[in-house]
Amino acid sequence: MIVVKYAFLFGWTLILLSMVIFVIRSHRFIRRKKEADLNSSEAIYILALLLTATLVLIPVLETLAIDFDIAQKFYQGRILVTLINTGSLISLEGMAFFVLLFMAGRGLSTLFFFGRKPLVEFAANNMPYALLRAGLLLCLSLLFSPLCSAIYQLLLPAISTPFYR
Repeated sequence: MIVVKYAFLFGWTLILLSMVIFVIRSHRFIRRKKEADLNSSEAIYILALLLTATLVLIPVLETLAIDFDIAQKFYQGRILVTLINTGSLISLEGMAFFVLLFMAGRGLSTLFFFGRKPLVEFAANNMPYALLRAGLLLCLSLLFSPLCSAIYQLLLPAISTPFYR
């Protein structure tokens, strides 16, 4: 059963990673580009977005592994339904947290660069701007991702133990 667990987690990780790539591809400076190549500042910021998503999704995958164990032990008859229900909730919470960090990083970057347009700065290949925005995003994800694991664990299926006080 351990092979099934890790195959399930591998497939779920690929789905989550494709969702992250979809969110990153919907960013405005990528959508406006007609050519395939990115400049250095855009590449740095995209790399920071990927690292942020990784830091956010690590607790999600740990919680999904716990979810698989709980569903296997206590919900034997409907393991797949339980995994899909709780796994979807946990994954959507993780993706929402990633988008929230993305928006918070953008909002906090205006404290450093007030009145600057991000599209203009990325088009001009402004490296300090990209490094500061990337660093701010990574700092936010390092600060808040440990707090999210408690929220993710609240979405796990309930375990009913008889005669427990």
